[in-house]
This record gives sequence, structure tokens and C-alpha cells, in this order.
Amino acid sequence: MPSNFMKTVYRAILFISFCLPFQSAIANSDSSSELRLLNEAFLANASATIAGTKLRNSKLVTTFYAENAYTPIWTTENKSSNKLQSLLREIKASQSHGVHLSNYHFDVISKQSESPSIVEILATDAFISQVKHRTLGVVSPQQIEPSWFLPAKEVDALAVLKKVIANDNIEKEMQSLWPLDSEYWLLIEKRASLVNQGDDEIVEIPSGKALKKDTVSERVTKLKQRLKGPGNYSQEFDDELEKLVKAFQLSNGLEPDGIVGTGTIQVLNASNSVLIDRIDANLERWRWLPNKTPSDYIRVNIASFQLRLFKDDVQQLKMDVIVGKPYRKTPLFTESMKYMVVNPYWNVPFKIATQDKLLVLKSDPSKLDLLGFEAKAANSDVFEPVSNFNWANVSSRNFDYFLRQKPGPMNALGTIKFMLPNPHSVYLHDTPDHSLFLKKERSFSSGCIRLSEPSVLAEWILNNDNQSNLVNDLNNALQGNQTQTLYLKKPLTVLIVYFTAFKDDKDQIVFRPDIYSRDEPIIVALENYRSQKISVDSQIKIENKS
Repeated sequence: MPSNFMKTVYRAILFISFCLPFQSAIANSDSSSELRLLNEAFLANASATIAGTKLRNSKLVTTFYAENAYTPIWTTENKSSNKLQSLLREIKASQSHGVHLSNYHFDVISKQSESPSIVEILATDAFISQVKHRTLGVVSPQQIEPSWFLPAKEVDALAVLKKVIANDNIEKEMQSLWPLDSEYWLLIEKRASLVNQGDDEIVEIPSGKALKKDTVSERVTKLKQRLKGPGNYSQEFDDELEKLVKAFQLSNGLEPDGIVGTGTIQVLNASNSVLIDRIDANLERWRWLPNKTPSDYIRVNIASFQLRLFKDDVQQLKMDVIVGKPYRKTPLFTESMKYMVVNPYWNVPFKIATQDKLLVLKSDPSKLDLLGFEAKAANSDVFEPVSNFNWANVSSRNFDYFLRQKPGPMNALGTIKFMLPNPHSVYLHDTPDHSLFLKKERSFSSGCIRLSEPSVLAEWILNNDNQSNLVNDLNNALQGNQTQTLYLKKPLTVLIVYFTAFKDDKDQIVFRPDIYSRDEPIIVALENYRSQKISVDSQIKIENKS
């Protein structure tokens, strides 16, 4: 006995096979009937495919046509409408954003090699996908980024479709869906430039021993060609080349030591196609972010080790930061900064207490005494020096203590902690070891974000918060060890992101090492989405006999 789905498919095949030869004479009601039959087929099996392609939004497509009396919007009398041509132009233009035409049935729709009803349904499916991808991203961040904790975005694609139909301004409406930030569009420009260049201009440096000043090698000649452009050069690594290498390293977030080792060679040899893939990953991240950030906010980019503060969308401050180690990654989230603590205690998180501090507590707790650490049992209200406790039989399984570090010059949080309450126990704070800021790659923390200029940030925040009177209190508190809490009248949004390609101070797109190895999963996911396999067993096979 045939299934209900197969019965529906058979009805659709019969209907379309008989009607298509007379397509020119079909009235609007006949087109509607054809759409209804196709909708019924997809309602019976949402995973079915048609014309060799899968509907990615079958539920929304069927809902739309059911609510609109199965009226065609993209096709009329076997020909495409102006709406369809506008849609095709937008789909084609979206390639510059790193999305692929095959995501949107482009070949079938543009060639119109199938019946108008099939083109109609595929066009609606393509439109809905475009709306989603422009506003939400092509793939889900929650499935790719294990440390992604920003709020999930939503979009009513059918509402956008109905608006487009009513206004008959598809291109304008669709273009408004892309991220608005100027940095996103600089990435688009950089991508276009790399696409135009191709990969022919890249001179590859062969692997081998590190190249440095006074080295003589054929590889040095290639290095000069890579950095100086085509030409005949000597094999000697001279002073001029060292300066060029240092400048290249500095612009790419590498240690500017003038030595061309494995890391520098890897960056030098990156083809334009590799850079395009990395840009595509970063464009996707932009599409994941909130549609609109507040006019005043802090953005911390983990991959660039930088904090940037914006007021009225104009950058006001920029400073270097230290972020989490690769095995203790700083999570990606957004929260509101509500107060700051001058000369804070450091309440040691359980994980750090048991994994980092317990070994010292068991071997020589006096070392932590000297650093100002104290502890209390869970059933006590009194903190004591850690050496007052017997840690011999304490393990991570029975660690029933609270551990903290007193304010002072050795406190891990430094002199100021900026509080943005969050479940990750990640904050912005000072550090007692500012020598680490001399390094280009600064992934040294246990997840928190250490600031190079915390007092500068604190003063700016207080002044912007109309609390200039507290700046003196801040500075006086910094002179001693007395803990003081300064509350903000208006919370300040903090956005923690991860961009390996971004805008520098000269409005140029620069690249940074992928310290958390987060680019490749996005690149792979985008490719997997594009090349999604189609099951021929569930395909609706409809002959076009027109």
C-alpha cells in the first residue's frame, strides 16, 4: 500500500504532467493548485527534495503559501517577474559576503529549467535562507563555538517576505539586513581585493632553518621577493630585510624579532584563498553578533589582545589586554559593567583553587601566605592565613574551603576590578605583572581580561557616567590598600568577541594568529552547509514537459 507521501507525490506528478503542456492557458487558479499539490508533498515529508535540491525551510515555505492562498509571487505565466530578477541579483551579490550560490538554488532559479511552480517554491526558499543568513549567519554559533554565550538572535523571515511583497523593493530591504558596522564592510572590501588578486602573486618561502640577519640562502632571495616585490635580489639577509621582516611581523601580530621561523613563514606563505577563507569566518562572526550594539560600549577582541571603547559609535580608547590561555579560553559573551572595585580582594574560583593553588597549599602554604592568601572553612565566617590549615588530606573532592587574596601589590587582580556579573566569573581587571604586555601574543590568564591601563579606563568611565566627583576618590583609594566600591549610574555594555581579521587604526584589515583555533571549524561548517548531501530516495521527481 503506497504511503500518504507517495500518494501526494503521485498526484503532483499526474497534475503537473498533464497540465504543463498547456501552461500558457493556465489561469492563476491552476498555478495555485499546482503550488498546493507541491506544498502537500512537502508537508508529507519535510526532508524531501525537488529538482535535485533540498528545501532548507520547507515548514516556512509551506506555511507561507497556505496563508496566501497558494498565490505565486515570483513567477507569472511561465516567466520570471521583476521580483525574481531582483532576488537573483541579491543572491548573486551575496557572494561577496562569503556565501555560496548553491545555498540558494541559484542555477535552477536563474535558468528556469523547471516548471514555474518549482521555480516559485525554490525562490521563496532561497529568499527565506537569505534573510536568515544575513541576520543570523549561515551556521549556528552554538554548534561551532563551545565558548559562545551571546544571546541567540531571531528573525521573522515570513514577516520580511510579506514586507517585501507589499513594498516591492526587494533589493533595498534585503541590503538592509546585513550587519551595519563599518568594520564588516571593510572586510567585504578586503575580500574583494583578494579575490581580484588571485593566488598567482604569492611567492612561497620553502621550509627550513630559521632565517635571520647575515644568513645567506636561496630562501632569502624568495623572502625578499615576497616582501619587496618581483626582482633580482642577493641571497644575503641584510639590515634592510631585517627591518622589513620586523615590520611584517608587527603588522601580523607576531613577535617583531626579525627572525623568520616556522610561525612567520606560515603567515608569509598564506595564499589569498586561505586569507579569503579566514575573512569568511570573520564575516560569519559579525552576522552572529547582536543586530545593534549600544552607542557607548566596550569591545574586547580576544584574538587581537585589545580593548576598544566606543562612544556614539566613535572609538575613544584603545588598550592592550591579556586573555585566557588556550586551555582556559576566555568565553564570548556580553554583559553590563555595573561597578568597579578599587583594591579588590581576589576570591579564587574553585577550579583555580583546586587545580593551581592546592599543590602549593599541600607542599608549602607559607609561599601563599607571603602573597596575601587566606582561607576559611565553608562552615566558618573567619578568614585566616592559609598556613593555619592542615592541607595534607585535602583534595579537589573534599575541598570545602573559600580561598581569597588580600589587596596589595601582589594581588592577582591588581588595583582595580571592573565588575560585570556573569556566570563565567570573567572580569576586566588590573594585573601586578605589566611586563607581560611587552609580548605580542598575550594569552596568559585563566580566563579573565587583564588591562594595561585600568586607571585610564576607570577615569573615562566615571567622567562619562557624570560622576567626575568620584575621580578624586578613585585616585585617593589607589594610593592605599583600602577597598572601595564605585557604582555606575548607567551600566556600560561589555562585548567580548573573537576576530582574527579586523580593522586597525589606519582603517586597514589586518590578520592575527588564531590562538584558540576557532577559524577552521567555521570554515568547515560553511563548506559542509554548501555541500549538504541530497538523498535521492526522498526526491520529488517532476517532469517539466513545457
